Amino acid sequence: MRFGKVRLLLFSGVVASLIVAACGGGGGGDEEEAAPAAPAAPTATPTRAPATAPTAIVAPRPTAVPAATVAPTATARPVPRGELRYALNEMGTFKGFQDQGVTNIYLDAAYDYMIGSTPDGIDDPTSGIISQWTVSADGKVWTLKTRDGIKFHNGDAATAKDVAFWLNYGISDDSRFSSKGAHIRDVQSFTAPDNNTAVVTLRSPNVFWPQTQISKAGCGGSPCQLVPEKYFTSVGTGGFNKTPVSSGPYKITNIQIGASMTMEAVDNHWFFGTPRFKTLYWQLVPEEITRLALLKNRDIEATNISRDGAVQLKNTRGVKTFNRDGSGTVNIRLENQWVTEYPGYGKNPLSVLAVRQALVLHAIDRDTLASTFLKGFATSTVNYPVTVADVAYEKLPLPKFDPAKAKQMIADAGWAKGFELDFFIWPRPALPEGEEMAESIAQGWEKIGVKVNRRNMSYDSWKDNWLFPAKWTRPSVSGLWYLANNRISASLGQSVNNKASQYSQSYSQDTIDLGQKWFNAKTPEEYKKLGLEFTRHVANNLEMQPALFDVGVLVATVDDPKLIPADWKIAAFPYSLGLELIAVNNVWKK
Repeated sequence: MRFGKVRLLLFSGVVASLIVAACGGGGGGDEEEAAPAAPAAPTATPTRAPATAPTAIVAPRPTAVPAATVAPTATARPVPRGELRYALNEMGTFKGFQDQGVTNIYLDAAYDYMIGSTPDGIDDPTSGIISQWTVSADGKVWTLKTRDGIKFHNGDAATAKDVAFWLNYGISDDSRFSSKGAHIRDVQSFTAPDNNTAVVTLRSPNVFWPQTQISKAGCGGSPCQLVPEKYFTSVGTGGFNKTPVSSGPYKITNIQIGASMTMEAVDNHWFFGTPRFKTLYWQLVPEEITRLALLKNRDIEATNISRDGAVQLKNTRGVKTFNRDGSGTVNIRLENQWVTEYPGYGKNPLSVLAVRQALVLHAIDRDTLASTFLKGFATSTVNYPVTVADVAYEKLPLPKFDPAKAKQMIADAGWAKGFELDFFIWPRPALPEGEEMAESIAQGWEKIGVKVNRRNMSYDSWKDNWLFPAKWTRPSVSGLWYLANNRISASLGQSVNNKASQYSQSYSQDTIDLGQKWFNAKTPEEYKKLGLEFTRHVANNLEMQPALFDVGVLVATVDDPKLIPADWKIAAFPYSLGLELIAVNNVWKK
């Protein structure tokens, strides 16, 4: 089969830009300025009045006009005004750039992507630095063309060399991207022969690579945002985190570790135009009761909420709630399944399939969790990585909650008196009720004889102290976490069933081989067939990160059309929470 300059309209509109022949191209270089000085730290709880609607500014008419000529009226240009204050229950690493998967949702306002996407999750050749991506006849070499006109906030021009630099950073010793292991294995090189062209050379054919690795719609743990090579290398990782430089509609002006982040609007973003708000202020507020009180008092304009919070706000005047169903799944991690024995502990129960099935399939009461903590805003599932958004989706049969059966399965596997495990519990922005759900699961496991040691901590602490590198000393479970549903999920079969990936929990050669076949699918039909086969295999073997629920993302805002557009809806990116629709005057360019 020849791929050529791919114009296959795969999956008929659902993934209309899976493999795109796009317009444009370019690049360029320019001078560099020093990073902007950080402003004074904002107060912990802002009390400034909400932003007001932009007021049109019209140029004055000339004082002297020739008699035969009527002076044209100048077109009003939007001006950023006021601020949007957004409270989050968790703010990840507070780093100024994404380097450990998509954990910092607030960074979407500050960064452009390599390949952009529409709010509905379709790859868009007009809104990222890459305007065209084509593949060689053998499917191994992707040529990425970049556009002119994008400048970083320090004045440097963005080029294809910045694209290649950040992709190479993703496989460096300093990288913590979850895609690192898969990229080391699958990619021969990332190069930029000129300022207009980046080249990705793969070890085997892959017609989905750009969509699953460097697009806003597809990437989850890949280096897919635009980062300036010259500035990053001059200040290093530490310096960049203190004074980051990006190219999005907003620039980061102040980072208060553990508290807040402030961003200021640029005058005119190359794609989005003039941002709606002059200032975006992100505030860490872990307790939902406090976030809801701030919203009701108009001390903030928006916040992420739990399903219980949505119920509480249902009839509250002056507040609107938004939900995007099916945008993600709730998953649990069973760590280091390939470790058969831990020194000082003995045999690892999680390496035994029957034990994993007992814990996840029969000892978790999905229906009760869905009705109590998730308030009906969820559907039980075992589908992962092919979920409801993927074109290969087909719902798999659900297990029956049967704790007696679970206890017997564990006994038959050799642990008649049960065993001990650590449960690492941390909060995630799109799943505010996750910690309470994890506690309920822990209590259910204790009823079948498992001793559960709760290890409550921040997500950042878990990653830095346990995941990088893995330091599990006994059977360990982590979660709950929220994972985005992708339209094309084949890359997930590579990144989380791979010992070279920091995020991997399982390692099975059969799974690796099946995932590789799926990853290398050449037709839509082959992709669907192999994707469903892979998902069934993973669900049956409880590998990777077993899924518990299909859920949406919920956001609450003040009910004020001067602040939040009446037609606003959450975009298809669970991690961004639709920032481009809140913060930008020109909602989307057609």
